[in-house]
Amino acid sequence: MNSETIGQRLRKLRGKMTQEEFAKILHLHKNTIGNYERGERELEVGVIKALQDAFWLNANWLLTGQGKMIVDSFDDISTETDEELMGRIFDGILFSYKSEGAAISPLDAGKLAARMHKTLVTKFQTPESRLIALQGMLAQLRDDLRKPVSGTSSSKRSA
Repeated sequence: MNSETIGQRLRKLRGKMTQEEFAKILHLHKNTIGNYERGERELEVGVIKALQDAFWLNANWLLTGQGKMIVDSFDDISTETDEELMGRIFDGILFSYKSEGAAISPLDAGKLAARMHKTLVTKFQTPESRLIALQGMLAQLRDDLRKPVSGTSSSKRSA
């Protein structure tokens, strides 16, 4: 079992960059990086995604210490269909739309579920990390559904 903290692994990823340089890449304040590294603040899903995009970070390594720090290519990551995950994604999408009083067609729900599934299996290696990321994605979806549609007074969207 790896005894390093997430903050220590984040510091290792940063390498010789200053906190300010690292923060600039992630569009964060340098104090935020320090808070993450000291364990005074928990990493948000959006920050993990930004780390993956900027550094080809293996989120599983960051969260658990297991596997390689950096993926060599997307070929290193399993992209097989995980039926249980796909079911959770689809249910989460339908629940999110229903709870926000918005409509989505079955076809659009399927397309959105497929895109979310591809992102999750490409970016996260373990079922646990995928479920954590899915929770963040669904929270973002609900937030997006609450935003007013430009040009209307209604805040409910339909796909």
